[in-house]
Amino acid sequence: MDIIIAAHPDIVPWTHFVSVPLNTPAAQKKLGSVSQKLSCTDAPLGEFIENASKIGSRGMDKSIFTRPAILHLTCFMVRLNPPEKVSAAVEKLREITPSLRAIASKLALRLEGLEIMNDDIHEVDVVYLKVTPPSFP
Repeated sequence: MDIIIAAHPDIVPWTHFVSVPLNTPAAQKKLGSVSQKLSCTDAPLGEFIENASKIGSRGMDKSIFTRPAILHLTCFMVRLNPPEKVSAAVEKLREITPSLRAIASKLALRLEGLEIMNDDIHEVDVVYLKVTPPSFP
């Protein structure tokens, strides 16, 4: 089985993601404000998204916005199968956390513009802010 998975890793589902919390009080307030404004409109979601041609006519729905308390930036997805790989990954992340914090403290990210996350372009389940490339001091 390991040979098959190694040859075709895309058949194994994503099991975890690594993220950075962005749930500061200021960020929570801003997200709440944006989602409130967008959910109060009858305009189709596509009017607010850059690639509107790939979106159906579905309007705004509060369920597509995350709760401000869990606002985060997903850095990457991982496939940790078998479960023993989870503990190894956690150990490695703990080892590199100080270095990651040092790097992150120097990054400036700009979050702007809405984008969608869904393979079915007519049914949007998640709206997210696009991240522009980081700038280094």
